[in-house]
Amino acid sequence: GMAVLQWASDQFGVGPPGSQLAVGKLRFTLNSADSIMVALEAALGMPGTELNNVDVMPCFRGQDGGRLLVEAMRVELSARGVGFVMLRRLDRAGKTGLGSWYESMGIHEIHDVLPAEVIEAAIEDRDIYMIGLVDYIFPVALRMNL
Repeated sequence: GMAVLQWASDQFGVGPPGSQLAVGKLRFTLNSADSIMVALEAALGMPGTELNNVDVMPCFRGQDGGRLLVEAMRVELSARGVGFVMLRRLDRAGKTGLGSWYESMGIHEIHDVLPAEVIEAAIEDRDIYMIGLVDYIFPVALRMNL
């Protein structure tokens, strides 16, 4: 199924106590039946999740709202024993813009992370996929600066 996570800004010390201003929504799919996810889970020997969307409220864009949501996702997935996050990029801009932002979160182009034989066994089309190990998403040094 799909899980939708939403965090209020005060959960990360951004707003005043009791504040209910939402940072945004992050959607990911647990227990995906997608053939690529199933193949990656088998090849990596761990459960994964597909990151579907990160939607940051306008007032938190450029203010680390996306980082807050990704960190909250990392905590949630770690608690559930999920080992990796995979996403399918809709843009093809390479390592600029959105791709660069995901790289800064610890989610990298799949060809930079996994051996060719794993990728070839799991992925047949030419879409751009990115993957990140849950324990390495949103590096500790960045978390400490919040």
